[in-house]
Amino acid sequence: MSKKVHRLAIQVASIYGESLTEAVTVALRERFARATAENRLDRMRSLAREISARIPVGMTRESADEMLYTGVGFPR
Repeated sequence: MSKKVHRLAIQVASIYGESLTEAVTVALRERFARATAENRLDRMRSLAREISARIPVGMTRESADEMLYTGVGFPR
């Protein structure tokens, strides 16, 4: 670990009243959680674009409902 990183870890640990190990562990967990959430969001956006590309031009929610459901709401 570089001196600069070590000093930063000491400062963060001091602010939160943690050991160096705790401060680094929490920081890594938080970064991992952000990366995982961003990855999930990117996959969801990609899937939304893929689905959107398959929707016929001019299709509305009402026309989709008519295609998928009977007049009383049961699936066709």
